[in-house]
Amino acid sequence: MTQVPQALQSPPDLMQMYAQLAQRQQANEQFNRGLAGITAAFSPLSQRNSVMHQWDNMTQDPGALFSNIMALQNNQYQQQQRQALAAAAPGLAKQLNVDLPTAQAIIASGKYGDIESTLAGVSGDPTMQQMRADQRNFVSTHTDPNTGKLTDPVPDYLTNLEKYKAQMQFESTTAQGKAKDLLSAKQDFTTQNQTFSQAEGLLGNLLKDSTPLDEVTKTLLPSTGPAGVLKSWTGQLSDAGSQAASDLNNLKAIVYSKAFQSTGSRRTQQEVARLSDALSQLDNTNLTADQLRTQLRSVQGMMQTAHANAYGAAGQVAPDDYYNIMDPIYKPKGDLYAGATGGGKGGFIGAPAAPAAAPPAATTSSSSGSVKTYNPKTGMLE
Repeated sequence: MTQVPQALQSPPDLMQMYAQLAQRQQANEQFNRGLAGITAAFSPLSQRNSVMHQWDNMTQDPGALFSNIMALQNNQYQQQQRQALAAAAPGLAKQLNVDLPTAQAIIASGKYGDIESTLAGVSGDPTMQQMRADQRNFVSTHTDPNTGKLTDPVPDYLTNLEKYKAQMQFESTTAQGKAKDLLSAKQDFTTQNQTFSQAEGLLGNLLKDSTPLDEVTKTLLPSTGPAGVLKSWTGQLSDAGSQAASDLNNLKAIVYSKAFQSTGSRRTQQEVARLSDALSQLDNTNLTADQLRTQLRSVQGMMQTAHANAYGAAGQVAPDDYYNIMDPIYKPKGDLYAGATGGGKGGFIGAPAAPAAAPPAATTSSSSGSVKTYNPKTGMLE
C-alpha cells in the first residue's frame, strides 16, 4: 500500500477542532434564538410563536458534520486500497495460486479486507490461518535461492480450504493408525520374537542336509483345512523322517495359529498372512524332496524378513543379520522409523536362507509338483 496523501490525512488536533466547532455552533444557535426573541416581541400576538422559532437549527449539527467528514475520508481510503490491490493483481494471483483474471475478479468484488487478512494469515478461521502458514512454509522450503523460483508446484490442498481440511483429516487418521500400530508392535514384540525364533528353528532343522525330506513328502495329503496338510505315518518313517514330519506339522500350527496372525502391527499381520499362503503351497501331493526344499527355503526367507520387520515395527535393537534385511521404512528417515537399530546379539535362527533354486516349469495341473517361490523385492510368492 502506498502512503496516504497528506491532503487526506486527519490533522493531529482534529478533536480540538471538533470541540471548537461545537462551541461555535452552540453560540450561533443562541444568537439566532436571541434575534428571534427580539423580533417576536415586536410582532403581532398571533405570529409571535412562529417568529420565535423561525431561526431554530439554522446551522448543521457538529456530530453529523464530523461523521460526514470521517465517511468521506474512509471512502477515499477504501478507493486508494482498491487501486493498490488492482495494481498488485499479478502478485496476488501468485500468492493465491490462481490465474490473473481470478485475482482481478476477487479484487473487483470489493472484499479487499478479506484478501488482506487471508494473505497475512490472520483470517478469523483458525484452519485458514494454519493453511496459509503451511503454504508459506512450503514456498520457503521449495524456492531456489538463486532464481527465486519454486522448485516444486504448491500442492492443491494448500490452496483450497476444503482440500486442506480433508488432507488434515487424512494425516490425523494416518498418525493415529501409526501410533496404534507402534503400541501393538511394542506390546506384542516379546511374544512375537519368541514365536518367530521357534518357527525359524523348525525351518532350520527341516533344511539340514541330513533331513530326509523324501520321507516327509510321503506324509503330504490334500488339505482339508489349516491343520489337515500333514498325516503322521510314524510306522513307515525313520526316526529322522518322523521328526521332520513333526517339525513341519508344528511349523504349520505356529503360522496358522490365530494368536500369531492377529498380533503386532498391521504390516506384521500382513506378512504372517503371506507366510500362511506360502505354507499352503505344500498341499501339492506330488512334491519331490527337492521341490519341498525349495519351497521351505522360500518360507524361510519370508520368515526371516517378517521377523526383521517385527524388530523394526517395535523400534527394537536387532541383530545385524536381521537389521540388514529390514524394510527401509523402519530405518532412519523411513516413514515408520521408531528407533530400530542394528548391533544386537545373535543372528539368524538356524541356517540363513539360501538362494532358492529355479522352480520347475509350471503347468496347468495342480498335481504336477510346481511350486511358487518368495520374491523379497515384492514380498509375494511368484
